[in-house]
Amino acid sequence: MVDNQAVRSLSLFSAVVMVLSFAGMFAYFFVDENARELDVIMLILNSCWIISLVSIYLPHAKSLGSFGLFGFIIAAVGLMWFVGFDFAHQFAGPVLEGFQPQIMDFENLPQPLLDGAYVAAGIAGAGFLLYGLSMLLGKVSIWQAIVFVVSGITLAVGYALHIVPLALIFAFFIPIAVFTMNVKALKPA
Repeated sequence: MVDNQAVRSLSLFSAVVMVLSFAGMFAYFFVDENARELDVIMLILNSCWIISLVSIYLPHAKSLGSFGLFGFIIAAVGLMWFVGFDFAHQFAGPVLEGFQPQIMDFENLPQPLLDGAYVAAGIAGAGFLLYGLSMLLGKVSIWQAIVFVVSGITLAVGYALHIVPLALIFAFFIPIAVFTMNVKALKPA
């Protein structure tokens, strides 16, 4: 059994990360697209999404069962790959663009990086889909489970079909679902 104070601390940290992530996504509409500071801040926040995934898994681990654990592990691995791709994009990208301008634009990515983006999005999307299905089967946070399922599909399909706005549905709705689950975990039992 996980200590209740640990779950509450993780939930509070995660709630703050989700609010900042959601605000950061909106900030992209108002900031110069070459603003490296916002990119680095979002990379740091995205790295903290692993903690957010833990914060919503722990209180419901028993209800989610083995299938939920499997979905959680796949989602966590997918998030790590996705953050790794984002890290390469943010820090190696400017160096590569010194050799070939606009190489890091999604439609111009060299094949190994493009393959990495597909694999990362596919694993993360599958993980969120499986995790959402386990939430539905375990009758845990039904509307949030639907958000996970839909977001997992849109993330994987959006990247696979080069429809980045479709993939961004994931970035907008997952923070809302995770935030509400964190707030629920923060309320006294």
